[in-house]
Amino acid sequence: MTIVVTAPEDWRIAGYRVFLAGAIDSGSAVDWQAEVVAALAGRAGLVLLNPRRADYASVRLDEQIGWELDALEAADRILMWFPAGSVAPVSMLETGLYLRSGKLLLGADPGFARRRNLELTAARFGLAVHTSLPALINSLEPE
Repeated sequence: MTIVVTAPEDWRIAGYRVFLAGAIDSGSAVDWQAEVVAALAGRAGLVLLNPRRADYASVRLDEQIGWELDALEAADRILMWFPAGSVAPVSMLETGLYLRSGKLLLGADPGFARRRNLELTAARFGLAVHTSLPALINSLEPE
């Protein structure tokens, strides 16, 4: 069964770890992570590291950033999604950090305002930008 670990829970669980990176925008972005969790439910050995938490408050910022940095580093794959209408400055930073890692899978809705920035930068490093969340999910190879 798929295990979902949500910030700030301990992410050090054995399995194929996939970090659900991308727009949260302090909770204002659509909860696309829930769609990924539903689509990948039931996969044996899969551990989804989900930074979106129900109880987030700005006083927990340092804890949140630390959790995300540690979990990103430990992940086997990073699913990065930019939905339309989001701003996602932290996700853009994380994209830059992991473009050359070999573990980043990237997707952006055609309505995402900075999609062209992602397309050109990703192309430079030989990475595809998927145009839908289902396509991004399907790009995750079996562990």
